[in-house]
Amino acid sequence: MDITDFVNTWYVFESAMRVWIIYSRLLYGRCLSFASFDMNKNVSGRNIAGINSYQLHMQNLSLTHLQMIFYKAMVNGKMSAQSLLEYLKKHSWYGITDKKDGFNWLEMISPSINSFFTQSEIDISEKKNSNQGYILCIDSLVLKFERLLREFSRKIGAQTIEIKEGGTQERISFDKLLENPKLAEIIPKDDIALFTFIFTPVHMNVRNNIAHSFYKTEHYTAGLMFLLIAAFLKLGNHTFPSA
Repeated sequence: MDITDFVNTWYVFESAMRVWIIYSRLLYGRCLSFASFDMNKNVSGRNIAGINSYQLHMQNLSLTHLQMIFYKAMVNGKMSAQSLLEYLKKHSWYGITDKKDGFNWLEMISPSINSFFTQSEIDISEKKNSNQGYILCIDSLVLKFERLLREFSRKIGAQTIEIKEGGTQERISFDKLLENPKLAEIIPKDDIALFTFIFTPVHMNVRNNIAHSFYKTEHYTAGLMFLLIAAFLKLGNHTFPSA
């Protein structure tokens, strides 16, 4: 299995599991409104509790499947930092230098990818899990995702700035970026659901917890990095209309 097989396998598995999600929603439904909290016990919005089918799907099926694919591919020498970065260079917009501001996002995320695979290879070799070894790569990659989402939104003409009273400008929140209709025209709703699940108060709230240093060492895991890489693959899988 090479990196292309990994991506294709993930997409096929995810598509098949949509049937399971729909079925479980019909069977169990959702109930109980509650206030969700971030890692520092601050109220971070309203949510829906009960049996959350998407959460069950991610925790019990998708993440387990991702771990299996990553582990087998890395142990067999079929996936590495180099192969993943080469895939992103060929099949995403990250490697295209922006003519306006000079950003090359593949260069910006490469250190995180390299750090992750280096630590993963050590853990696999020594049969351990070093949470501390994943802190730098996760912290860096989480913060890069928001800027990439804003850049993507700007490129497709989605609103990224709103005008407040008095004529002052303010960046639109991360959550509102995901709700923009123009984004939904290009990115499948399942991909947006994944971004929402990982980065917003709907569930994991990784963006807030990383930005405010609420995570403890134990919260930094290879599994979290798997989800982040999946999110980057999905966002990078789209092209701009002018491309």
